[in-house]
Amino acid sequence: MIRTLFFCFLAGVTFAQVVHLSSDNGVQPFLKNLGVKGVLEFSDNIKPFSRIEIAEYLLLAEKNKNRFTDLEKEELLYWKDEFYEELSFLNDDSIQTSYSFLGRRDSSRLNLFHYSDQLFSLTVNPILGFRFGMEDKNSFSHLWNGGSVYGYIGENIGFSLNFRDNFEKGQFRDRDKIFSRETGINPPDILLADDQLDYSEVRAELNYSWDWGYISLGKNFSEWGSGNDGKIILSKKAPSFASIKLVIQPVDWLYFQYMHGWLHSAIVDSGSIRTTSVENRLSYSQIEKYIAAHIFRIRPISNLNVSIGESVIYSGTPEFIYMIPVMFFRLADHYLQDRNSNSGDNAQLFADINYKFVDYNFELYGSVFIDELSLRGANPFTSGQSAVAFTFGTFIVDPYFKNTSITLEYSRLNPFVYMNSDDAQVFTSHNYQLGHWIGNNADELYFSIKTRITREIKINLWGDYIRKGSGILPQQQYELPYPDFLYGDVKDQFDVGFNANYEFYHDFIFGFDFKYSKGSLIATENNNSLRMSTFITFGF
Repeated sequence: MIRTLFFCFLAGVTFAQVVHLSSDNGVQPFLKNLGVKGVLEFSDNIKPFSRIEIAEYLLLAEKNKNRFTDLEKEELLYWKDEFYEELSFLNDDSIQTSYSFLGRRDSSRLNLFHYSDQLFSLTVNPILGFRFGMEDKNSFSHLWNGGSVYGYIGENIGFSLNFRDNFEKGQFRDRDKIFSRETGINPPDILLADDQLDYSEVRAELNYSWDWGYISLGKNFSEWGSGNDGKIILSKKAPSFASIKLVIQPVDWLYFQYMHGWLHSAIVDSGSIRTTSVENRLSYSQIEKYIAAHIFRIRPISNLNVSIGESVIYSGTPEFIYMIPVMFFRLADHYLQDRNSNSGDNAQLFADINYKFVDYNFELYGSVFIDELSLRGANPFTSGQSAVAFTFGTFIVDPYFKNTSITLEYSRLNPFVYMNSDDAQVFTSHNYQLGHWIGNNADELYFSIKTRITREIKINLWGDYIRKGSGILPQQQYELPYPDFLYGDVKDQFDVGFNANYEFYHDFIFGFDFKYSKGSLIATENNNSLRMSTFITFGF
């Protein structure tokens, strides 16, 4: 296996020992800023990244550290500690048997437990966190705990497990996190007080990799498309789901990913209802629901990334035709269905583009998601007769002050996006949309200003303005004329927020959040809301 920096520089990222990172990890914004400044080629429109990919990007960035600010040089040292093991692998350093409990390996970060030798490595860390605050004069709290385990076997196998239990208490404005940036939840069907919420989260993967690709079996998030406050293609809004993935990158300018996932339909299969030995207690199964998706990303010229792809939601039994990674799913749907659309599946097309103006330190990006396209209107992308969504925005680094970034972004989702007449084929899992959290018949204007005072202290000032029309009924999709954009009783909401985080050690974060909302999307008595909280957390 070629593991040298020379190969990394010439042929792009290799896939050795794949273990994926959470998209919340702070190394990715650091690399994105460097990419916009032209220090390295970096695109974050397909996540998650693996630890070995991040380590390779750090090596590439170090070659141009003369272009870093003083704070970025500190950050580079910090992240080299975090990815010490992967960097040692890439540098082909000899690996000695190492064992530590509440210790460090050379210059690496502190871990609860770490073991490594020539064949095998294992890292274990706890996940702990507590948040408390006030919202509309009512107190709330959120406690979570769990663990993170990851490791490598040989040069090809990586594995990971990340789990946590959550307990929330307070007066909930959006108990199920339906209209929220937060990932949706799947609480167990147990009796809790109205002011309590108990739920769990888990991600797990087993990956086999080679120089130019890997196969992954796991339960994890897939985030496709550009967008800083939400992604219209695939996002983290729905809980993570199990999937099989194939990733191939034979050259540095071409990337391909295929996924087949098992979704949660939340629909009872009436044919499976059966009695149990407990009186008045029935057992049942849910209708099976799947997603197949693939995406190609090419870089025709430096700093330009163009991605195209498609997905299909289907139910019933797994279809082999959707397990062919290079199949055109939309035509496969035509092949499977009868003479009318009543037997068809729900297919989508999408595209994404971003270009970095490295001489000016800014990036332009955009995504489009086509659930249904009609050419009857003058402009199919804005006509109410097309179920189309799009996002476009700009990201600027160091505009006036060093170590600062600015985001300005607009997203619009026409009526019927993510919908389907067959409830088992809507673009959801656990009843949460797989794409943008604001849902269809809505738009959002979002901005943020982020800055680092020191390596440890990060500040974010943000705001948004959201409009959302009435809920659209599925049968209206088959009636003319279509409802116009923002059809019905339009509600709006303006939010402004402030976040300050102090990361005093790897994954040890203390923070403060402030958010003021004015509007009627999540109504209170006076349509205004003030939320403040502080938190301390360890682990991602």
